[in-house]
Amino acid sequence: LLLGASIEGIEDLLLSRGTDPAYGDQPRARGIYDLEPEEVLRLLTTLTEGRDLSGNPLSGSVRLQAGIEVHPWFELDALDKEVEDAKKRVHEGAQFLFTTPVHDIDRFRPIATRLAEAGAPIIARVMLIKSVGMARYLNTNVSGFKVPESTIKRLRKAKDKGEESLAIAADQAKELQSICDGVCFVPLG
Repeated sequence: LLLGASIEGIEDLLLSRGTDPAYGDQPRARGIYDLEPEEVLRLLTTLTEGRDLSGNPLSGSVRLQAGIEVHPWFELDALDKEVEDAKKRVHEGAQFLFTTPVHDIDRFRPIATRLAEAGAPIIARVMLIKSVGMARYLNTNVSGFKVPESTIKRLRKAKDKGEESLAIAADQAKELQSICDGVCFVPLG
Protein backbone atom coordinates (compact mmCIF):
# COMPACT_ATOMS: atom_id res chain seq x y z
CA LEU A 1 0.00 0.00 0.00
CA LEU A 2 2.72 2.48 0.95
CA LEU A 3 4.82 1.69 -2.12
CA GLY A 4 1.72 1.96 -4.31
CA ALA A 5 0.83 5.32 -2.79
CA SER A 6 4.31 6.60 -3.55
CA ILE A 7 4.18 5.30 -7.14
CA GLU A 8 0.86 7.11 -7.63
CA GLY A 9 2.44 10.38 -6.50
CA ILE A 10 0.84 10.58 -3.07
CA GLU A 11 3.22 12.38 -0.73
CA ASP A 12 1.22 12.96 2.46
CA LEU A 13 -0.47 10.34 4.61
CA LEU A 14 -2.61 10.53 7.71
CA LEU A 15 -2.24 7.54 10.01
CA SER A 16 -5.42 6.82 11.90
CA ARG A 17 -6.94 3.71 13.40
CA GLY A 18 -10.26 4.61 11.82
CA THR A 19 -13.55 2.97 12.61
CA ASP A 20 -14.00 -0.75 13.07
CA PRO A 21 -15.20 -2.08 9.68
CA ALA A 22 -18.00 -3.99 11.43
CA TYR A 23 -19.78 -0.62 11.80
CA GLY A 24 -19.84 -0.06 8.03
CA ASP A 25 -21.99 -1.53 5.32
CA GLN A 26 -20.09 -4.85 5.50
CA PRO A 27 -20.63 -5.97 9.13
CA ARG A 28 -18.71 -9.23 8.61
CA ALA A 29 -15.56 -7.40 7.50
CA ARG A 30 -12.65 -7.59 9.92
CA GLY A 31 -9.93 -5.03 10.56
CA ILE A 32 -6.27 -5.87 10.27
CA TYR A 33 -4.18 -4.46 13.06
CA ASP A 34 -0.79 -6.04 12.49
CA LEU A 35 1.23 -2.81 12.81
CA GLU A 36 0.93 -0.21 15.53
CA PRO A 37 1.25 3.46 14.47
CA GLU A 38 4.86 3.64 15.67
CA GLU A 39 5.71 0.58 13.56
CA VAL A 40 4.11 2.12 10.46
CA LEU A 41 6.14 5.29 11.06
CA ARG A 42 9.36 3.25 11.35
CA LEU A 43 8.43 1.43 8.14
CA LEU A 44 7.93 4.75 6.36
CA THR A 45 11.33 5.95 7.56
CA THR A 46 12.91 2.74 6.26
CA LEU A 47 11.15 3.09 2.88
CA THR A 48 12.25 6.72 2.51
CA GLU A 49 15.81 5.54 3.16
CA GLY A 50 15.45 3.07 0.27
CA ARG A 51 15.07 -0.16 2.24
CA ASP A 52 12.19 -2.53 2.84
CA LEU A 53 10.95 -3.73 6.24
CA SER A 54 13.64 -6.44 6.33
CA GLY A 55 16.38 -3.95 5.48
CA ASN A 56 16.78 -5.11 1.87
CA PRO A 57 17.66 -2.33 -0.58
CA LEU A 58 14.94 -1.03 -2.90
CA SER A 59 15.65 0.32 -6.36
CA GLY A 60 14.82 3.85 -5.26
CA SER A 61 12.98 5.24 -2.29
CA VAL A 62 9.56 6.59 -1.48
CA ARG A 63 8.69 10.22 -0.89
CA LEU A 64 6.08 10.01 1.82
CA GLN A 65 5.49 12.04 4.91
CA ALA A 66 3.01 10.96 7.51
CA GLY A 67 1.01 12.65 10.17
CA ILE A 68 -0.93 11.14 13.01
CA GLU A 69 -4.42 11.73 14.23
CA VAL A 70 -4.68 13.08 17.77
CA HIS A 71 -7.78 13.04 19.94
CA PRO A 72 -7.46 16.07 22.19
CA TRP A 73 -10.90 16.08 23.82
CA PHE A 74 -9.99 14.15 26.92
CA GLU A 75 -9.85 14.75 30.61
CA LEU A 76 -6.45 15.93 31.87
CA ASP A 77 -4.96 12.48 32.60
CA ALA A 78 -6.03 11.14 29.18
CA LEU A 79 -4.72 14.30 27.48
CA ASP A 80 -1.38 13.71 29.20
CA LYS A 81 -1.23 10.25 27.60
CA GLU A 82 -2.29 11.63 24.21
CA VAL A 83 0.54 14.19 24.35
CA GLU A 84 3.07 11.53 25.37
CA ASP A 85 1.90 9.24 22.55
CA ALA A 86 2.20 12.14 20.09
CA LYS A 87 5.75 12.83 21.29
CA LYS A 88 6.70 9.17 20.74
CA ARG A 89 5.16 9.15 17.29
CA VAL A 90 6.90 12.38 16.28
CA HIS A 91 10.15 10.81 17.49
CA GLU A 92 9.39 7.82 15.22
CA GLY A 93 8.83 10.08 12.21
CA ALA A 94 5.36 11.67 12.31
CA GLN A 95 5.67 15.08 10.70
CA PHE A 96 2.34 16.63 11.69
CA LEU A 97 -0.55 16.20 14.11
CA PHE A 98 -4.09 16.15 12.75
CA THR A 99 -6.85 16.81 15.28
CA THR A 100 -10.34 15.46 15.49
CA PRO A 101 -12.88 18.25 14.70
CA VAL A 102 -12.52 21.48 16.67
CA HIS A 103 -15.67 23.48 17.41
CA ASP A 104 -14.91 25.28 20.63
CA ILE A 105 -11.84 27.43 19.95
CA ASP A 106 -11.53 28.68 23.55
CA ARG A 107 -11.53 25.10 24.83
CA PHE A 108 -8.99 24.10 22.16
CA ARG A 109 -6.42 26.85 22.95
CA PRO A 110 -4.85 25.21 26.04
CA ILE A 111 -5.08 21.79 24.40
CA ALA A 112 -3.16 23.06 21.36
CA THR A 113 -0.48 24.42 23.69
CA ARG A 114 -0.11 20.96 25.22
CA LEU A 115 -0.07 19.23 21.81
CA ALA A 116 2.66 21.62 20.64
CA GLU A 117 4.95 19.90 23.17
CA ALA A 118 5.17 17.02 20.67
CA GLY A 119 7.21 19.26 18.36
CA ALA A 120 5.22 18.90 15.12
CA PRO A 121 2.84 21.21 13.23
CA ILE A 122 -0.80 20.97 14.29
CA ILE A 123 -3.56 20.83 11.69
CA ALA A 124 -7.04 21.34 13.12
CA ARG A 125 -10.13 19.85 11.52
CA VAL A 126 -13.17 22.08 11.21
CA MET A 127 -16.38 20.18 10.56
CA LEU A 128 -19.16 22.07 8.86
CA ILE A 129 -22.18 22.03 11.15
CA LYS A 130 -25.18 22.24 8.83
CA SER A 131 -28.05 22.47 11.29
CA VAL A 132 -29.07 22.95 14.88
CA GLY A 133 -30.16 19.30 14.93
CA MET A 134 -26.71 18.17 13.83
CA ALA A 135 -25.05 20.28 16.54
CA ARG A 136 -27.39 18.95 19.23
CA TYR A 137 -26.86 15.37 18.03
CA LEU A 138 -23.06 15.74 18.17
CA ASN A 139 -23.20 17.31 21.64
CA THR A 140 -25.43 14.54 22.95
CA ASN A 141 -24.12 11.43 21.22
CA VAL A 142 -20.46 11.89 20.23
CA SER A 143 -17.90 11.75 22.99
CA GLY A 144 -15.67 14.80 23.11
CA PHE A 145 -17.80 16.99 20.85
CA LYS A 146 -18.94 20.31 22.19
CA VAL A 147 -20.47 22.63 19.65
CA PRO A 148 -20.74 25.95 21.52
CA GLU A 149 -24.16 27.44 22.16
CA SER A 150 -23.08 30.57 20.24
CA THR A 151 -22.66 28.45 17.09
CA ILE A 152 -26.06 26.85 17.61
CA LYS A 153 -27.66 30.30 18.02
CA ARG A 154 -26.03 31.53 14.78
CA LEU A 155 -27.43 28.55 12.90
CA ARG A 156 -30.87 28.95 14.46
CA LYS A 157 -31.10 32.63 13.38
CA ALA A 158 -29.72 32.07 9.86
CA LYS A 159 -32.03 32.28 6.87
CA ASP A 160 -29.66 30.12 4.80
CA LYS A 161 -28.23 27.37 7.03
CA GLY A 162 -25.72 26.23 4.39
CA GLU A 163 -24.27 29.70 3.92
CA GLU A 164 -24.11 30.23 7.67
CA SER A 165 -22.37 26.87 8.12
CA LEU A 166 -19.66 28.02 5.69
CA ALA A 167 -19.38 31.40 7.43
CA ILE A 168 -19.00 29.74 10.83
CA ALA A 169 -16.28 27.42 9.47
CA ALA A 170 -14.45 30.40 7.92
CA ASP A 171 -14.61 32.29 11.23
CA GLN A 172 -13.25 29.25 13.06
CA ALA A 173 -10.39 28.95 10.56
CA LYS A 174 -9.48 32.61 11.11
CA GLU A 175 -9.40 32.08 14.87
CA LEU A 176 -7.34 28.90 14.53
CA GLN A 177 -4.63 30.70 12.51
CA SER A 178 -2.99 31.95 15.70
CA ILE A 179 -3.31 28.60 17.47
CA CYS A 180 -2.20 25.97 14.97
CA ASP A 181 -0.38 25.53 11.68
CA GLY A 182 -3.24 24.64 9.35
CA VAL A 183 -6.90 23.81 9.00
CA CYS A 184 -8.73 21.05 7.13
CA PHE A 185 -12.43 21.50 6.45
CA VAL A 186 -14.61 18.41 6.88
CA PRO A 187 -17.95 18.54 5.06
CA LEU A 188 -20.40 15.73 5.74
CA GLY A 189 -22.89 14.35 3.25
